[in-house]
Amino acid sequence: MFISVFKSNQKLVNILTVLFAICLWLPLFWTNNSIAINKYSLFYFISGINNVKFLSFVFAVLLISAQAIYINHIVNHFKIIANNTHLVSLFFVLWCAANSSLLVVTPMIIANSFLLLAVHQLFNMYGAERVYSLAFNSGLLVAIAMLIYLPAVLFLPLLWVVLIYTKTPNWREFVISMVGFAVPVIFYLTYYLITNQLTALLNDTSNNHLIFLTEQLPVSHFGRSFFYACITVGLLAVINLITNIDKNVVKIRKLLLMIMLMILLFGGSLFINSFDYLATYLLVGLPFSILLANYFNQLKRVWFSELIFLGLIVTLILSYFS
Repeated sequence: MFISVFKSNQKLVNILTVLFAICLWLPLFWTNNSIAINKYSLFYFISGINNVKFLSFVFAVLLISAQAIYINHIVNHFKIIANNTHLVSLFFVLWCAANSSLLVVTPMIIANSFLLLAVHQLFNMYGAERVYSLAFNSGLLVAIAMLIYLPAVLFLPLLWVVLIYTKTPNWREFVISMVGFAVPVIFYLTYYLITNQLTALLNDTSNNHLIFLTEQLPVSHFGRSFFYACITVGLLAVINLITNIDKNVVKIRKLLLMIMLMILLFGGSLFINSFDYLATYLLVGLPFSILLANYFNQLKRVWFSELIFLGLIVTLILSYFS
């Protein structure tokens, strides 16, 4: 049922995306999640929203729903998946609520908004002769995401790869991307300089960018089963992409490879965030939701895809109450 409905290209399905997010985030009201907050992160200024559960619930649902709809629009616009569907939004919402510990407003959720905008800029670079404004915007957006959650800086190498891989390289575009990246950083450092906190910021070596302080993997049987199922389906999606990637036209092939590279780079965030698995899981959700949507869209047996997704939903719900 879920897969068939979200395979539709009707705009009304976006309403179902919001309703799906609401249902998955309802357990927030009876969980007491806490995260580590870096006082030098931009996220620190809005972190108080987690003190009021209703506000954090509304904020998270609206933001994740908007991100899901936006990423789905990007995928459909660039024809990355064969048919226009809403599967990407479905899997993105599911990914962001995959564990009860994730039901809290985190820096990764905020940073994803800017990374999504940067992804759109990158996809627009394909085949363009001059991408000065796109390069500047991408660098600017990555810097803002980094100031919210440091490991988001791993998106920057992807920007440079795109400038080389999708068009004829131009050294000015690399310089302009770094100028865009530098602008928010300069404003950020200037603020701490004016407030006499720059020395404290530069000497803050104790912060290891760990976000989730609780058990990194779910301890319940159903919680672990859901994660293992996601890993298995994710591996099948990757294998399916590698096997069938040559069947796509050159442009789509390159965009799909960019998504694969994004997963590898964001996976490297484990070495920055002290192996905070849940934080890295949220970060890779953006590209992984595209791969999962592509895989389920290509499955010939609809009943099989429905059965797999239903199994994921049931296991996730049971993990909330176990």
